Parts: sequence; structure tokens; C-alpha cells
Amino acid sequence: MQRIKYRYSALYKEIAAFPALANFQRYTEEWAWILYNDSLDIKQKRKECDDLIADIKGFPRGKQVFTVTDWHPIHPEEENPMLTEKVHSSTSKLNFKGKDLLLAYEVAQLPSQRNLFAKRFRDYPNLFKDEVFGPTGESEEIYKQVPAHSDTCSLKDIARQDPVTEFFINNLESMYTWVSEYVLRRGKKLKDNPEMAERDDGVAVATISAIVEVLTCLCVPLYMTITMFLLSCFRSTKVQIAILAPFGTFFVFSLKVMVGPLPRYELFAITAQYLAVLGIFIGASSTGR
Repeated sequence: MQRIKYRYSALYKEIAAFPALANFQRYTEEWAWILYNDSLDIKQKRKECDDLIADIKGFPRGKQVFTVTDWHPIHPEEENPMLTEKVHSSTSKLNFKGKDLLLAYEVAQLPSQRNLFAKRFRDYPNLFKDEVFGPTGESEEIYKQVPAHSDTCSLKDIARQDPVTEFFINNLESMYTWVSEYVLRRGKKLKDNPEMAERDDGVAVATISAIVEVLTCLCVPLYMTITMFLLSCFRSTKVQIAILAPFGTFFVFSLKVMVGPLPRYELFAITAQYLAVLGIFIGASSTGR
């Protein structure tokens, strides 16, 4: 029994350090069922109140129909104790529906597990056995999916990155595995150092993001310099302007890939500045001939 109690303690400790590793079911189907059942109960209780109001002597008769919303607490409760009890029961159920609805909304807004942590969760040692998810005894199917199942959520999300950073974050482990196997096939390093082969320290997301940012900073001046160099190789102004078209187009796509989602006006403004600088360069080189 003691062994079972602490069987998954390592997982729980890792989730405490990295909440994005946790993967839980949202039970959206059950939440929808609860909310619709709440609506049926509210409808039934309102009907009961409306029926009682129809029999109250104090309300005028005629073509006008009075409902529960025409009754207010200022009406003497002692005259209609049954109606008062029904109204309180109805409002109580309405309050419960509001709480259920708000809670269901908050559950639906919880972040989906990112692929990086979904892979780690799927491959976690001793977490899945005989097609069963160990901590709950449920089927492993919904918990082992990568990308994560749409009805599962995590406790925390990591910041969204640009496409290049996302690519390295999601594929770094696969790249590391491939490189390790390549080195092993060649009989280098890892063959002579078993401890190195067993290490699996991983790389922090912040480290990957910092490396990509440095590479981006290096690419910007390099790309501008290459463009100017190619423009200087041609004396014809028309050819130089024609060269700007593919380079400008590539510049726009590189912004989308290396910077991430940008508002259209920012994308237009940055591209215009890039082309303006090169246009000045072309004009200055033409004047100097």
C-alpha cells in the first residue's frame, strides 16, 4: 500500500514545478448536460410560480397575463407563503445555474496542453500501463494524444512564440534523439561515455527563445547587407528596382516566420521602411555614377 501511495509522487512534483505538464479532462459533455438540466429545472420552477400567481386574488384578471417577475418582495409574504417559498426556490436554482455556467466557462477557457508537454506527458515513465492511465484508472487514449485532445486542458500555458521558436520548441527533442542515434552509429563520444548517453536534462524554453532572438538580430543586418551588395552589382536602375520585388516579398514572409503574428498596418509599415532604405540606396548610387 505504501508503494502505491507514492507511486506517482515524481509526476506531481514535476507538475508543481511545471504546471503546463498537467493534463486533465474538461468534461465538457458533462458540463453541457448539467447546464441544460439546470435550464429545465428553472423552467419548471418558474411555471409553478406562474400557476400560483394566476390564482392570487390581488392580481387583476383580464387579457393581461402576470408571471413570476410581476411578484416582488414588497408584497406581504404572509399572504402568499407558498408562492414566497416557490419564488425563493426558483431564484436559488437560478443562482446555482449562474454559478455552474460561470464555472463551465472558466473550465472551457483553461489552456490546452502544448505539444512540448503533451509529448513529455505521453512518454512519462510508468504513467501508462496496460492501456490504462495510472493515477485514475481511465483509458489512456484521451491522455496520450499529441496534439492534446480537445476535451483536455492544462493548468498553465507557456507564452506563444514566433513560428521559428515554436518549431525548435516542439522538435528539439526529436532532433536531439536523431543526433544522439547518429553519433552512436558512428561510435563516437556517447559510446565511450555511458553517463552522457543517459543524460536528459532538456533545454529551457526561455533558452531556446533567447537563442532564436540572437539569430534574428544577426539575420537582419546580414539580410540588409546582402541585398545592398547585390544591388551594387548592377548599374541599371531598372534592374535594381526589379530586384527589390523578390527581396521585399521574401522580407515580408521572413517577418511572419521570425517575428510571428503582426497587425497588417505594422507589417506594411516595416516593409515600407525596408524598401525606403533600399530606394535611398539606389538613388544615392545612381547619383554617384
